[in-house]
Amino acid sequence: MGAVRILVVDDEANARLALQELLEEEGYEVMTATGRLEDLQAAAGFRPQVALIDVKARRALAALDPRPILVLMSTRDLPLSDAETLFVRKPLNLAELFATIATAVKRGGALGEPGG
Repeated sequence: MGAVRILVVDDEANARLALQELLEEEGYEVMTATGRLEDLQAAAGFRPQVALIDVKARRALAALDPRPILVLMSTRDLPLSDAETLFVRKPLNLAELFATIATAVKRGGALGEPGG
């Protein structure tokens, strides 16, 4: 199996770049997007297995098909209605982030997601 593909969606350019560099150092294949519909449509060809998405950008997720396992990032706790969606709190704790990504990858494999 190749590297896990992760899409990072955040409206903050510095946050996107920092996460991209951090994840690539860990061996993940990373693409970033602002959350604008055009960016997410371009990312659909990347076929991410996991999407790290700032909670403010989650409304644009309909552009991703097939839908990756979602990890929402927020500065506050969120009630999650979707049992498949995971959550990490900002500022990010790296151990928690990597554990959550590992959980997302396992879920994707169990659900038959691309590359899983």
